[in-house]
Amino acid sequence: GNYQVRIFYYAPGGGASDLLLDWNAVAEDLNYTSEEGTLITEPFETEAGNHTLTIDTERGGFNVDYLQLIKASDSTSTSNEQSLYEEGFSLAQNYPNPFSSSTTLSYTIGSPSHVRLTVFDVLGREIQVLANSNQPTGTYRLPWDGRDANGKQIASGIYFFQLETKAGIETRRMIFMP
Repeated sequence: GNYQVRIFYYAPGGGASDLLLDWNAVAEDLNYTSEEGTLITEPFETEAGNHTLTIDTERGGFNVDYLQLIKASDSTSTSNEQSLYEEGFSLAQNYPNPFSSSTTLSYTIGSPSHVRLTVFDVLGREIQVLANSNQPTGTYRLPWDGRDANGKQIASGIYFFQLETKAGIETRRMIFMP
């Protein structure tokens, strides 16, 4: 299908990069013209399955707060924002963040969908699946106690949580400090 990527970033002094999908450029010369903001790529086509998204910077550094993979609209509209909101899903930042004993992960889905909410470490290893089911439209809040799938307390550090729905994928970063 057709997809877009939304990048929420902080880039002191701006910069430029390419977005690679499985090591092939799908968006070139992305310009970060302000210190922080949001950038949405033009639609690109890919097949279903597991893929690797990579941001290749040409100069300078930047921090990505999170990426959002969006299923592009089938309409002929040129509005990137429109295609994002037609699908109707969002993943909120966990609260509190950083956290020491537990945190709450919240998300909203605009139409019934199979939902998977997963926690990963910085190496991309799956730590815990918090949701993996068909869910009706609504807002959901799930507590997480910083334990892996085996009930073992995780180490302090940076982790990512990812929401997958039929509309797309959104990922955010969180910090665990016991």
